[in-house]
Amino acid sequence: DILPSLPGLSNDVRIFGSDWRRMYLEKLRIRYDGVYISKNTYFRKVRDVGNIHMEEPKGHNKKPLVAVTFWRYIRFIPGTSKALVVRSEADPRLVVRALKAFDLRNPAHTGEREREQGSDVQGLRHQQRLSQHMQTGGRGEQPGGISSSSSGGGAPSSSQGGDGRAFLDKATKMPSATLLPNDETVLNREAAKLIQDILVADWRVDGDVVVLHYANSKDAPVFTIEAELQLSHLPRGRFNSRLKWMACKETHLRAANPESCPLTLSNEHFKPFALQRIKAYEVLF
Repeated sequence: DILPSLPGLSNDVRIFGSDWRRMYLEKLRIRYDGVYISKNTYFRKVRDVGNIHMEEPKGHNKKPLVAVTFWRYIRFIPGTSKALVVRSEADPRLVVRALKAFDLRNPAHTGEREREQGSDVQGLRHQQRLSQHMQTGGRGEQPGGISSSSSGGGAPSSSQGGDGRAFLDKATKMPSATLLPNDETVLNREAAKLIQDILVADWRVDGDVVVLHYANSKDAPVFTIEAELQLSHLPRGRFNSRLKWMACKETHLRAANPESCPLTLSNEHFKPFALQRIKAYEVLF
């Protein structure tokens, strides 16, 4: 019997009737094979100037409403404590493409300045550039097909280490999925613009609550956001596919005495997240 030698797992598996498969599916955990998406729609009043050349019909509504729809996205990066957060009104398929192309090692994506980690790293990069120039004849392409002038940028990746680089390498080399029946060049250009709107958040799990902490901007953040989301299941076997808002607060950084200000979680602006599986992400598992 293997259960006595694994006291932590034995307690968990007994909760699920000693069924390992059921424990794997139903035990609360973050899903990495997709993006948690929340669709929010609210109505905004607009001013109706009317038409001076036409008589207003009887019962005319002088306060028309306009429906505004936006989406929130959360993608958890496997092997790290980082998540990608974005709020956008753009086509969801373009945003998913941008989330797939986002590279945590690229300072242009994260908004951080590239920092050198000592003279040894500088010497190694200089040697790699010289080797690249000699082997490719100055065409700007490194051995293995990695272009130093590509839009991905960033330092050469390593498949070793416990900081999730192996997962990031796979995530950035995944084949592009055909999301829209248009020109791929146009789609990639539009998705590249959306990368600038993606924010990097730190996340942790406290029981069944996922806590996200991130700044509102990459360049000059004015406040930080801390969101608490409850992880749960959805019907029809969609395990760990729902994130419900529990609390959200903002902390202004430029105030003399920074204080946290809780937000009112209205049903219109804070709809629950539902996991949408992305086929291109499944190569990670």
